[in-house]
Amino acid sequence: MHLSLTQFYPSKLVRWLKREKCACFHCGDTMRVDKAVTLHFAGQDRLLCCYGCHAILHTVQKNNLVDTYLSAKAGQEISSA
Repeated sequence: MHLSLTQFYPSKLVRWLKREKCACFHCGDTMRVDKAVTLHFAGQDRLLCCYGCHAILHTVQKNNLVDTYLSAKAGQEISSA
């Protein structure tokens, strides 16, 4: 019988054990998921690498510039591809 870690432990602990990595939503730097800073931005929880990126996105939200930010971010992703 094969048992996985997810059957016994919450997913956050499993991610920590695996040391999963992801990209920061704002700057794109690679980081460990268990070290990420979280912010609810544009209707979703976003993973960020530091409180500097957190402050930028918080300011964008506070000034009602989310749509402008997301449009610019989408434009950058298209041009870099």
